[in-house]
Amino acid sequence: MTRWQDAQTSNDSGRNRHRDERPFLGRLQRQKVRISRSKILESAVKVMELYGASPSILEVEYFEEVGTGLGPTLEFYSTVSKEFSKKKFRLWRENDSNAGDEFAFGKRGLYPAPFGNSQAATENGQKVLTLYKMLGKFVARSMIDARMIDVSFNPAFFRFNRNLGIPPLSTVKAVDYDLYKSLLTLRQFYTAKRTIDEHPRLTMAQKEAKTSMIQVNGATIDDLALDFTLPGYPHIDIIANGSQVPVTIDNVALYIAGVVDYTTGRGVQKQIEAFREGFSQVFPYSALRAFTPEELVMLFGTTDEDWSIESKFILFECCARQNANDFQALMDSIKADHGFNLDSPAVRYLLRVMTELSPSTRRDFLQFVTGSPKLPIGGTFRLLALGMGSLLIFA
Repeated sequence: MTRWQDAQTSNDSGRNRHRDERPFLGRLQRQKVRISRSKILESAVKVMELYGASPSILEVEYFEEVGTGLGPTLEFYSTVSKEFSKKKFRLWRENDSNAGDEFAFGKRGLYPAPFGNSQAATENGQKVLTLYKMLGKFVARSMIDARMIDVSFNPAFFRFNRNLGIPPLSTVKAVDYDLYKSLLTLRQFYTAKRTIDEHPRLTMAQKEAKTSMIQVNGATIDDLALDFTLPGYPHIDIIANGSQVPVTIDNVALYIAGVVDYTTGRGVQKQIEAFREGFSQVFPYSALRAFTPEELVMLFGTTDEDWSIESKFILFECCARQNANDFQALMDSIKADHGFNLDSPAVRYLLRVMTELSPSTRRDFLQFVTGSPKLPIGGTFRLLALGMGSLLIFA
């Protein structure tokens, strides 16, 4: 209905009315909210509690600022989504993050930091679960209102399925590749021991002697000095009193299974369930089954965007086409306005300069002119007239 109404509004400009004009369906309800920029996450949590499940479209404005409408609203969704990524909330794994960074980062996207058995019952654990619940509601709200957000999820976040039992070792690869390689090395100890145990011609004494001599990459398992705590999270015991239990050739299989379970199974189960619960308060999480995890990441997170001259970027009032692979397709999608046409030097100069921007500068440019750091996926992208002065700056 929103897209239908937007199309009707565009046709009302007068000079470009079409005979197949769509009928007006009625007025969409909008819920205006005013928030504090200095406490934007706290304000967003409150807004989600009050209006997250409301059928009205949210429209945001800020205290002591005159701006209202689409721009501040897009900025709200973009800024709040980045707030959820901050390290200080300890929501995400930080294996790939730099110590000085403010935001958590993962090479394959953000994935929940694991919980210990009793951590969810603590005050801090409850705060983390509340944030995941609010994040779920926030993401669902952004979909309902067709707003862009800036959270780069790991696709594995949407593949979680506790009904399958303990996940296989391969699931760790998508979450933490370095940990996955370490577990593969440990599995070589287990495989070597099993080969010895299953040898039909060795006596028990011979098996024990050969087992004690097992080495991988020139080291025995005792040389690794491992205990039953989760790698990278020494406060999480895989088994009771895990910090006091060494990993040996006899229990290494139990250790591997425990690490996998706490990394992609029970250790993240409560966090993902809290996200899904919050999401389902807006509309059913099961509706996302229509999308693959990779498609959801494209919808919710940062993606590599092609700004070449054959790209999908459109200027002024225009549509973003995913499959625009040549210059003519780009030109066919542009509707020049405000005194410009497709041959205007300023238009061509601006497009040319934008194709040369670095990825970070592209995001800053979009954030400045639209309130969102990303190009839209599929729908309409409106970059209203910048004015001749602004065009000359970019030219």
